[in-house]
Amino acid sequence: MTRILTIALCAISISVPAFARTAPTEAKIYPTRPDGKGNPSSVSCYLEQKANSRLAGRVCRTNAEWARIQKNANAANVTGF
Repeated sequence: MTRILTIALCAISISVPAFARTAPTEAKIYPTRPDGKGNPSSVSCYLEQKANSRLAGRVCRTNAEWARIQKNANAANVTGF
């Protein structure tokens, strides 16, 4: 019984990284940060360059989230914070 449980846990732990942080197939990838225009429920991504790294990480959010981020960034620029 413990052998079956051990094998099952190993199989699950090996397959989990394959599902982690994958972009939806219908996601649109932009070269710069999206501004949130378009369908609010659509997913948009961009490749974020990490500091001191040659690898870029994909950042994906819905257009509604990108619009909120853009609005907050614009408000911060106006107030000076």
